[in-house]
Amino acid sequence: MKEHRYEPETFLPLDYIKVTPINEQRRELQELKNVKFVLDVIKYDNQY
Repeated sequence: MKEHRYEPETFLPLDYIKVTPINEQRRELQELKNVKFVLDVIKYDNQY
């Protein structure tokens, strides 16, 4: 990374991240505006 002058990155272990469901009130925001949650856009393995 240093050779290419990339910015420093932070990597978190998967077992460190705590996942909570998105509440329905926030989900409704998607219908009102042109909004998408990152979780709905990125691709990932279901096991994670």
